[in-house]
Amino acid sequence: MSRLERIFEVTLHNPETWDEDIELRDLRLISPAALLDVILRLSYKVIDVPPDNTSVAVSINSRYISPVVVGQTVKVKLFIVNKSEKNTLIKTEIVDENGEKCFEGEIVRRTVPKDLIRRLALEKTAKV
Repeated sequence: MSRLERIFEVTLHNPETWDEDIELRDLRLISPAALLDVILRLSYKVIDVPPDNTSVAVSINSRYISPVVVGQTVKVKLFIVNKSEKNTLIKTEIVDENGEKCFEGEIVRRTVPKDLIRRLALEKTAKV
């Protein structure tokens, strides 16, 4: 399969800042969790999901490399490197305005029927 590449420009206004260290809170840095959230949302957009199905991230391997400041525009690069009937492997990276890599990772997304998700959710909520 040829490698599909998609690039999105995203301005990060996420209020979820990195605040684990009180002394660094005023720097207004985007949290690693917020960067991962951006990658997960965009990775859903780059794969073709058949009708009555959805895609679930079943494996995530990521690495936070350098800080990103709130309000900065970054390039989010997604590369589909392997696709089977059910699984899609996507390599990801985020590059800041200066071309510096800030975040990278791999996501495996699995295509599953929406009815299965509904059934599993109902089973779990019935036990609560």
